[in-house]
Parts: sequence; C-alpha cells; structure tokens
Amino acid sequence: MARELEQFLGRGEEAAFWIFSYKNVGAAIVGGFMGSRIGQLMGTGGIVMLLSVVGLALGLGLSLNRRGLMWGRRLWLALLFYVRSAIKPRTLDAGEWYRVVEEREHAVGLSHAGQLVLAPRTMATEASTSARSEGERP
Repeated sequence: MARELEQFLGRGEEAAFWIFSYKNVGAAIVGGFMGSRIGQLMGTGGIVMLLSVVGLALGLGLSLNRRGLMWGRRLWLALLFYVRSAIKPRTLDAGEWYRVVEEREHAVGLSHAGQLVLAPRTMATEASTSARSEGERP
C-alpha cells in the first residue's frame, strides 16, 4: 500500500515537457486559473490577461525545485523561521534548560605520611593553630 502511494505521488516528478514535470505544469495551470479569476473580479481586458500570466508564473515558480525542495516549501519554512525568531526572546536563560544546583566550596588538602603538604588557606590556618596548641613549631 505504501509503495503504491509513493509511486502515485512520485508521478508528479515525471518529465512532461523539457525540464518541467507534471507537478510544474499543474501548478502553472492552477496559478493561471486563479490569476484569471482574480483579474475578472478586478476588471476586464488587459488586467485579466496580465493577472493570468502573473498567476501562471507564480504557480510555476513556486513548484520548481531547488536542491530537492520546492520554492513554495522553502519560502514557507523561511517565513516560519523568521516569525518564530521575531516572537522568541533573543537571550538564552540557562534556568529554563538546566536545574541550578547551589555550589559550595570544599576544602581539600594533600597530605603525605600523615603530614599536611598542601592545603587551602582555611585548612592551613587550622593546621597551624592546632600545631601551635600542641607545642610544635609551624
């Protein structure tokens, strides 16, 4: 079933005339028809012919492919991108994406054979005061 549907929808990609596919021809016909209808609402004579040609060109132009994507679809995606970027704020807030954890400083010391070799200032002052209280030299 899916293969048949894919084949049916893929028939629009078959070449109808020169570089135009059936999809392009159909879009040009629909565009010309819509242009003529709009022209008939606006007046008669040259305006109908002008809007028919404009509609034909617009329908054909929107159905042409560029890098595998129709111009109509490409313009729609660009329009959505610009509307979304205009609506959204331009700054990022990390609080929306990550959980904020309170950070605390932990004193870490390096000792060798029971003797403090390298320590942060808080530990160094505690070690020197404890050594002085025991009667040792700093």
